Amino acid sequence: MTAGMIAKHQRPVDGVSALPFPSLPPNPPSTGDLHISGNAIVHLGDNYTNNGNDSEAKTYQKLLTSLSYPHMYDRRQQISSAYPDTYQWMLQPLGQEVQQWNCFTTWLHEPRCKPDIYWIQGKPGSGKSTMMKFLYRSLTVQDRLDAWSNERPLMKVQHFFWNSGTLLQKSLTGFYRSLLAQIVEQRPDMVEHVVLTLRKNGSGVSTAGWDGKELNEALLVVVEALCTSVRLILIVDGLDECDGTDLEQEELGDFLTAVAAFDHVKISRHDYLRAAYLVRDIIDRSEGVFLWPRGITPEIASRPQDLDDYFMRIIESIDPQHRRESSALLQLALYEEERFASVFSLRLVDTFFIAQQHEDFVLRPDFDIHSLGFENEHSLLGLLDGAIRKLNSRCRGLLECVDEDMGCISSGNFEAYTRKFGEASSYSERLDRFFSINVEFLHRSLREFLSLPRTEMILHQYTGGRPVDAELYFCSARVVQLMALDRIRHGSELSIGLASHVMSALWANDLSQASASMASIIREAVERLATVEQGPDYWYITKSFVSWHEEQGNFLSLAIDFGLTSYVLESINGHSVQGKLGRPILDYILRPRWVITLHSPNSPWVDQNVITAALACGANPNQRITENGPSVWALYLCFLADHIKDIRENRNGTKQLSSYQALSALISAGAALILPLQWLVSSTLHNSVASSLRRNDGFPFDAETDEIRFRRRWPGVRPVPSTLSAGVGQKTELAFAASDLVQSLSRGFGFDIRPLVQELRRMERGHGVI
Repeated sequence: MTAGMIAKHQRPVDGVSALPFPSLPPNPPSTGDLHISGNAIVHLGDNYTNNGNDSEAKTYQKLLTSLSYPHMYDRRQQISSAYPDTYQWMLQPLGQEVQQWNCFTTWLHEPRCKPDIYWIQGKPGSGKSTMMKFLYRSLTVQDRLDAWSNERPLMKVQHFFWNSGTLLQKSLTGFYRSLLAQIVEQRPDMVEHVVLTLRKNGSGVSTAGWDGKELNEALLVVVEALCTSVRLILIVDGLDECDGTDLEQEELGDFLTAVAAFDHVKISRHDYLRAAYLVRDIIDRSEGVFLWPRGITPEIASRPQDLDDYFMRIIESIDPQHRRESSALLQLALYEEERFASVFSLRLVDTFFIAQQHEDFVLRPDFDIHSLGFENEHSLLGLLDGAIRKLNSRCRGLLECVDEDMGCISSGNFEAYTRKFGEASSYSERLDRFFSINVEFLHRSLREFLSLPRTEMILHQYTGGRPVDAELYFCSARVVQLMALDRIRHGSELSIGLASHVMSALWANDLSQASASMASIIREAVERLATVEQGPDYWYITKSFVSWHEEQGNFLSLAIDFGLTSYVLESINGHSVQGKLGRPILDYILRPRWVITLHSPNSPWVDQNVITAALACGANPNQRITENGPSVWALYLCFLADHIKDIRENRNGTKQLSSYQALSALISAGAALILPLQWLVSSTLHNSVASSLRRNDGFPFDAETDEIRFRRRWPGVRPVPSTLSAGVGQKTELAFAASDLVQSLSRGFGFDIRPLVQELRRMERGHGVI
């Protein structure tokens, strides 16, 4: 049995963030089981507004775009709407004969009604999510909240966690972004408070790099700022579907505590949610599980009492000749990408290749990579119809096709879908709609059942005694999809997203030789895409595409950005290194475009094999980034200085070791022994980042003066004698010894780097520098 809660504000949020979640009485989950097993929260709060000016108008839309992410509202839209009158009892005063739960309407109407949090619980499938969607649509000041609102405007904010969805749909970061985006959308004047929070943290708006801590802080600041003029109702569903560590679960509890600012909470519990329209025999046998009446009411007398038994009976009834494909589809639906933020769950178009016997089918010589065609609308509908029929025959209703507008698509309503499909104004829009059809479990309890060891064993038996390699299958499928879109030159957000996903997956899943081979297949298509498209900010690949022309990028530089080591090592040669125009290949290697967002915090920044190969092929550490810009060597030193804290706090030492090895390799390759002041205060922001920041006018990025930046990077470092500075660059200016700069970086290493410093000083003495 799961639980949820609904809360009301009692006082402003000042000083409440430290309130411990364990202050809840024993009825709701306590700290000991703070997975917050609750399935639904509704939080009514005194919300807080600041009657500021409209100075944020220029940045409002860009901030909103940076907070939003694909499929942010999909879960709420995909939840079935309540049948007429099903939940009306929730908004009616309770009669004397019913005493199973506290009166919800009394709690709504009373300005200071206790408890402050209304907790809802129920069995899986009992309709809690449908109820929360009903409440979100139904609650208004006029109808329900007039006494509590006290003539203040009402602001409704919602989030539906979804464990079967994308990383952001089930994560704490996605929760924060969703809430903040909705508040900013309704109150653009709150932009100012978000900007001030970012300024205080010295951070900026990077959609791939929103940090949970700064989102949490910005939300609390905004909620506090809304205190004088509006009331907030916060509806959160699926708390037990929030995917995260114990610390993240605890952070969620602390956040809800801080926003609610409650003194104490009373919890009402009930065995199941009542639905007056259901006949008594269905209620008794289903125990409140709404899945039972969904197309199976006539079988009530013969139905198993337990959902697990029901699911198992369906699996066992699948035709033996289809079990391999059925099992493969269910395993693909179970797969969750954990290494990077993916917005692609299993989509109908991914299932087209389920008959293939090998997950790396795209690399098999007998596979026709042109087998998937999107040339016309007729071919799309044919593919769609065939895929739906196969899914239904293989999985017997355990998996459903879901369209964001129409909901579940089946053979029964396929004609209605085709009419809706034809309403799109262009073929491009139809294609995008085609790709947006998701494949989802009949109910989330099915995911839990399929994850049981005994069920997994059965599924693996059906696929040859081993699990399906979902990572490899998805890579193969999406390579084929990308190539099909490239053939019709469909350079849209869809193609950008596919390219970004494939590149990220090839990095994250360490597919080795398969990674290099798949990268080679998509190389030309991705390069064509980069020349005409940039894509939305939430794709990783956009960071590379934004500066593609300015840096004269190519697929090798993109592969370096994404850490496709096997492809990079195959592709590095004298021509690719020395013939590269624009930004040098060595700089791509030394300064990764994503220090934290894509690469794991515990992964090395520089692959020693890659830097060794590049230097062996003629990469020059003293090459200028631009005609009048700093050298690769100088920028790398500045990069290390800017990230000294990350290096120092890296627990397993991989960053320290890789940085030390890179320094050693560059010194051995002839890195300059003295560097001018101008180079040592250069910005290490990539051009893509700088371009993005220029688009976000009004945010305080990279605002240090040269003097402040030098002191922060190089504390205590003094210039070499002025007589030796002549000849560095085009004019005489202050210059600094490389040995002193490297010595300054020693504060970031957990081991002795004096051998490097001593080697540099030996070389400097030989050249008369010291």
